Amino acid sequence: MDDNTDFDIKSLVGNIFSHLESGNISDLLMPKNNEDFSGVYSLACDYYDKGLIEQAENIFRSLCLYDFSNVDYLLGLAAVKQVQKQYQKAINIYSLAINLDEDNASIYLYAGQCYLYSGEKESALSSFNHCLSLACNDSEREQEIHYISMLEGG
Repeated sequence: MDDNTDFDIKSLVGNIFSHLESGNISDLLMPKNNEDFSGVYSLACDYYDKGLIEQAENIFRSLCLYDFSNVDYLLGLAAVKQVQKQYQKAINIYSLAINLDEDNASIYLYAGQCYLYSGEKESALSSFNHCLSLACNDSEREQEIHYISMLEGG
């Protein structure tokens, strides 16, 4: 981890505690300044990609605390929960992300996978079909068709 990323993480955590200590919870949930935590986010993604799930979870959780309206942060945390096989928690977080970006086909794909893995086949089918109705990419479309075919028994 380089010094800039370390500073970004310390700055993020410092901002979170500063908001909590001052009682400005609304500022915490909807930050007014546009601080760039892309380095911290990249680090969390890198940890996730390397299988360092606990470290990725800690960072994504902190990022979500800092900016709960950032869909990428929510998707990162939901992906961690999905890998940890905490499917209901992942579904809940994906649902929050859908509320913020209802046209993001990827969210429906990932939520559908969680529904499928947790045995909720009707909800999974609904999510996969909804993803197909959106402008999803070719890879997502292939996966959706595969899942739908599997769920419909054909």
